Amino acid sequence: MTVHAVDRRVHHVLQRLPRILRSDRAPTAVLREIAATARELCETDYAFAALLDEERGFSALGSSGLPAELDEILASHPALLRARTAVLDQEGTVRLSLEPVDLPSSRSRGDAPARRTPVTFGELLAVRLRAGVRTVGIVVLANRPGAGHVEPEADELLGELGRALGSAMDNALLLREVLHARRWMRAATTLTQQLLGDEIDDPLREVSERAMDLAGADYTVVALIQGTHMHVQHVGGLGGIEALRNRVVSLPDSTEMRTLERGDALVYSDLSQEAGVVFEGVDTTDLGPALVIPLIGAESLTGVLLLGRFQDNPPFTHSELDLASAFAAQASVALELESARQVQEKLLLVEERDRIARDLHDHVVQRLFATGLSLHGVVNQLEGDTQQRVSDAMFAIDETIRQIRNTILTLKSSGDESVTLTDMITDIGDEAERLLGFTPILALDPGLRSVTGPLADDMAACVREALSNVVRHANASQVIIKATVHLGQLELSVADDGVGIVSTRRSGLGNLAKRARNHGGTMQVDTEPGQGATLTWRVPVVPA
Repeated sequence: MTVHAVDRRVHHVLQRLPRILRSDRAPTAVLREIAATARELCETDYAFAALLDEERGFSALGSSGLPAELDEILASHPALLRARTAVLDQEGTVRLSLEPVDLPSSRSRGDAPARRTPVTFGELLAVRLRAGVRTVGIVVLANRPGAGHVEPEADELLGELGRALGSAMDNALLLREVLHARRWMRAATTLTQQLLGDEIDDPLREVSERAMDLAGADYTVVALIQGTHMHVQHVGGLGGIEALRNRVVSLPDSTEMRTLERGDALVYSDLSQEAGVVFEGVDTTDLGPALVIPLIGAESLTGVLLLGRFQDNPPFTHSELDLASAFAAQASVALELESARQVQEKLLLVEERDRIARDLHDHVVQRLFATGLSLHGVVNQLEGDTQQRVSDAMFAIDETIRQIRNTILTLKSSGDESVTLTDMITDIGDEAERLLGFTPILALDPGLRSVTGPLADDMAACVREALSNVVRHANASQVIIKATVHLGQLELSVADDGVGIVSTRRSGLGNLAKRARNHGGTMQVDTEPGQGATLTWRVPVVPA
């Protein structure tokens, strides 16, 4: 083949490079086309093109002349490993003649048997793809055993191709990295804006799935640190591993944990061999390369983001680690700001509820109470139907005051799951002391501190109304509030030593019973004239 013929063929290849090396194409697709071009250029049976990572291992590989599904196991073929070693040890093209070697079996998945495809090579011709002093990858040509030697002109063609492709591929990879970094930055900025704009319902899920997509990961796990435990909040890409969801584990005292607490990521080449406590009891056979990235809050580690790939997939590069870590750092700040914003909104809501409760108590209730007292002063001076109508009005005022006071209690406690029934009853007892003229006796079981939320709100409202009835009607000198939680049941009672329940009006008691029934419970009334009254509620308690 003449020099001009070589130049024409190389020139033809160079014209195709812009299309081959487009930045929007996946590296594997680019390598397959480079292999096909080299195979066509040098007229061989097979061709292989591979990129090398920082440790000079194969980070991506494409072939021509073999089924594409075999690419995932070519990286372990002894012939290609020999070619890589030889070409990195010397300059220019390298020819190798090897004994026939079968292609290794691919990894079996599930019930599918492992493939074993007998593919052997005759003579190999290899060259490095160089960009300046840096080796980007290699190209290897091969014929079938017995098909003869690779033509001598292929040495020159492959050498020219290696020089031309090296710089071109390096530039294409740099451009791809820049564009990829830009995608990460845009995703982080967009995520921050959406979090602060309250546009995302599940921030942790959004952070993990965007990171999984950008990093080209197959699965993701997000866990938050809660005291001395780690709680798995989201799992993506591992649909069959239900055991991971909502898992809570104790924080391990390990070197890896201390590394994360310092703000450094963990890099695993094969998570199936090194899976920690989060994956305990889970089948990790298919798990491969992984990154564990710390989520750092204002003062300490708040959680971890795991990005992983399945077996036979390429490891994460240093560039991917840097980009994922930067994204996680910005996401952590955004999550921290979002959490602070939610806390501020809750505080504003609590302040507004307190203001409304204060206004209701200081103005509305006091005016109604004064009106009721005025009517009480004249009711005995009236007769017949007029007296009955005024009495009914007084009763309506009492009912209104009771409902407003219950509303005030709800406003003060609503939305705060940290307020327990013990706290509420203690506050009510303190408030009632001034009205009763003596201090009510509280006998509260420690288990009462596990009762919060709507049940606590309703039971506290029952105590408040019972004390209100004692103040208005019982003429008592002692009140005992007793509460226990035992075997999944709350028993709460308010007992006084007053005149007992003598009124035929039971609408107030009906309301107290209804509150118990709303939680699957009951209310019992025990009273004797002149011997006081005891109201008892029994309600099932769901364990915290």
